[in-house]
Amino acid sequence: MRIFSLENIYSYNYNYLPLWLIGFLINILRWSEIVITGILIFEITSSPFQVTLLLILRFLSLMSFSVFSGIIVDKYNKKYCLSISLFLIAIISILFYSFTKQNINIYILHLYSVLSGGFWAMESTARKALIIESIKVDFYAKYISLDTLSLHITRCIGPLLSGFFYNYITISYLFLLSFSTYIICFTLSIYIENNKNPSSTNIISIYDYKLIYKKIINEKYLVLIYLITITFNIWAYAHISLLPAIVDIDDFYESSHISYLFAIEALGSLFSILFIYIFDKQKLYNVYYIAGTVITLLSALIFCFSFNIYFTLIILFIGGFGSGLFSAMQPILVALYSPPDYKGTMLGCLNLCIGFATIGYLNVGLLSTHYGVKEAILISAVEGLFILILNLFIFNKMKINILPRGKE
Repeated sequence: MRIFSLENIYSYNYNYLPLWLIGFLINILRWSEIVITGILIFEITSSPFQVTLLLILRFLSLMSFSVFSGIIVDKYNKKYCLSISLFLIAIISILFYSFTKQNINIYILHLYSVLSGGFWAMESTARKALIIESIKVDFYAKYISLDTLSLHITRCIGPLLSGFFYNYITISYLFLLSFSTYIICFTLSIYIENNKNPSSTNIISIYDYKLIYKKIINEKYLVLIYLITITFNIWAYAHISLLPAIVDIDDFYESSHISYLFAIEALGSLFSILFIYIFDKQKLYNVYYIAGTVITLLSALIFCFSFNIYFTLIILFIGGFGSGLFSAMQPILVALYSPPDYKGTMLGCLNLCIGFATIGYLNVGLLSTHYGVKEAILISAVEGLFILILNLFIFNKMKINILPRGKE
């Protein structure tokens, strides 16, 4: 029996394939940008903090715009929100292409990170909300995790592509590629069908932030999901941003290894999605979510004691497996426990929690400046494990079952 087939997906809903393909193309581009801009700014400044600052700016922008983008998506036409954002970022990319043809400096990279983060908030929220509308609840795990699978494949392809651009093509052409990719995605978005049963358009309730807060607090599982997401993004994944610095510090790495390190971590994530497809039981979703966070934190801690490239590859693969479990489950759990008319808003709140990675990058950036790169990763991982255990302990003491409701 086949787990899924593209033919079945297409016949089930016309919207799913273009939405999936848009996410696939954009995330290849996004990971290419993150890696190559990190390498460039480290070469310009020789500062690990400047490497993390690019990610801080990107995620701070994501964080700032996330809830508002969710409100916009719930209030207005989701298809138009996606299409307009794709068109605008395409125009921005071609402008940056012209800038970098003349000169490249850290301020151009900073500005592009901010704009990319804002676009990320709108694109991710609108696209995921459209995907959730296009499938039934019983198929959330398979089709949402298929979309997440594409994300982790792109985390493998993107860094390899960035290495190609860095070695053989000038950085300005990366922005030209950005423009071309966004135009293709914009064209695909035109063919998305409008939802025939849109969410509530009550502008009074949909823009009431107090009501949104109450909706979250009333669903205790959403609170736990958001808290674990914040924990993961502050402490579990920040060490990935320091890979360019690690490669430069340790003698057993070569400069060409950086792309392979990013790629093997992404490969571990890819295997975790296949694992979810095989063992798709709703009663296990919370276990995957929490276990993924624990595995990633422990892998980050062990990573600090790596003594050769092969050990590093194994640890990054295991850490990628954990981060894959985590990232596949978070939109599924939010979709399951969100109020029907507030799914876009709750996805926006999820992006807000993801944006807390800003604090994580700032944390490891400052720690690496004062104590060293590996020491910063070690301290961050220990902090994260403590906070995760504390969250679970508090929920248990409040007699709130940390195992979300699910079907057998």
